[in-house]
Amino acid sequence: RLIAEKRSTFSPEVYLANENSPRMITGSNYHAYIKIAEGCNQQCSFCAIPSFKGKLHSRSLESIAKEVGRLADRGFYDFSFISQDSSSYGRDMGLDDGLIDLIQTVEKIDGVKSARILYLYPSTTTFDLIDRIAESEIFQTYYDMPIQHIDDAILKTMRRGFGEAKTIELLEHMKSKADAFIRTSVIAGHPGETEESFSKLCDFMEDFGFDRFNTFHYSNEETTAAYTMEQIPQEIIDERAAILGEIAERSTMASLQKMIGKTIPLVIDGESDEHEYLLSARPPQWAVEIDGEILINDTNDLSIEYGKIYEAKITELAGEKLLATLISEQ
Repeated sequence: RLIAEKRSTFSPEVYLANENSPRMITGSNYHAYIKIAEGCNQQCSFCAIPSFKGKLHSRSLESIAKEVGRLADRGFYDFSFISQDSSSYGRDMGLDDGLIDLIQTVEKIDGVKSARILYLYPSTTTFDLIDRIAESEIFQTYYDMPIQHIDDAILKTMRRGFGEAKTIELLEHMKSKADAFIRTSVIAGHPGETEESFSKLCDFMEDFGFDRFNTFHYSNEETTAAYTMEQIPQEIIDERAAILGEIAERSTMASLQKMIGKTIPLVIDGESDEHEYLLSARPPQWAVEIDGEILINDTNDLSIEYGKIYEAKITELAGEKLLATLISEQ
């Protein structure tokens, strides 16, 4: 009967963890994800999240600060703040630019050395927020903003609430910041995507110089607005996604090439899966797990402690991985 009536068995109540929710963090002794909100007020044509997550429901700044503070007391010093639409954080609580308030709050917490915000939404990301992130001594100059497409007609069909010109203006402002790292995602094969609009997307992704971007195959979800639109054949979606995937690889390699010869901080995560004699590390700026690793092949006989930050020199690009030599403890 439920299937016949197409009714959800999900509870209409929004569950959002708070500072009192029990947490067991595995895989890291220094990094933790912090959920700042649940749900989304956007109406993207391809996304089913609002149908089962509901409207935006933000955690209070006090709740977030207490959780971060307690984790910092346990030795965690690096935090990734996440939600389905992070740049709308606090709007349901009457905050105009809640992430700026969040940044100011987190900067005051003892023990926090590094942080980043994931999943910004173009139409709710402000220039003031971009500036504030760049000014922070705690938050990394890291901008993760899924654009999904760049062609005006497709963005309108997607119900993104933002066109090409405004999207590019935001991205260029991010790019103007010193040492900015920009990540995004795009969708291949959304209904209405023509050869011309796809070519325009490819040209933009090739030329802009994203540090990382992911490509998603359009998936027709029954509860979305795009479900009843005329669909693009799956083989064409797959072909387009493969082309964008190749562009993403070139974009990542160009970003990595720029790092050769630089001396930067690296945090050591452990032994690399590549080889038992190599250590896996990442710059604190990079997001955990999704932005890749840098391989340390020379420790200079320094005492190694996982989760600790070291100064290191990037020596070369071996295949798709950067190699580094440790210089000193930070």
